[in-house]
Amino acid sequence: MVELAKRGLAEAFAKRAQEIAQAEGLDGKPLPAYLELVRQNRNNMRAVLQAIQLGEMMDYLGDQ
Repeated sequence: MVELAKRGLAEAFAKRAQEIAQAEGLDGKPLPAYLELVRQNRNNMRAVLQAIQLGEMMDYLGDQ
């Protein structure tokens, strides 16, 4: 098992996740929100991408 949290990869994962969300038209949140998503999912990029696919990073008018 590789402890990714201890390797400082969360920010890189967050940036890549945001890039993917933007390319797919599923973006709307700032980078800190992606960083929090990565942390909540313990640096599991598959789980992060699934959350993005489900629309968790969309900026709905009701969120404001």
